[in-house]
Amino acid sequence: ILLAVRFLEERDLIAAHDYQDVAILVTQAAGALLESATLLMQSQGEAAFDQMEKAEDLLDSVYDIINGELDED
Repeated sequence: ILLAVRFLEERDLIAAHDYQDVAILVTQAAGALLESATLLMQSQGEAAFDQMEKAEDLLDSVYDIINGELDED
């Protein structure tokens, strides 16, 4: 997923819009959760939890952006 997003970004194939940053962060969070699930299946708990924390941080950034936009309105 992340490689696909990077590919599209590098070639300017993602149309700019107000929540483009949010969409990218959500995609990155989804990738981190998928990686976490893979690591859990491989019994790599500590690395899996690191990926979960990364996803949580990314989603916190999403909410910060959305809340910032709502505060401006």
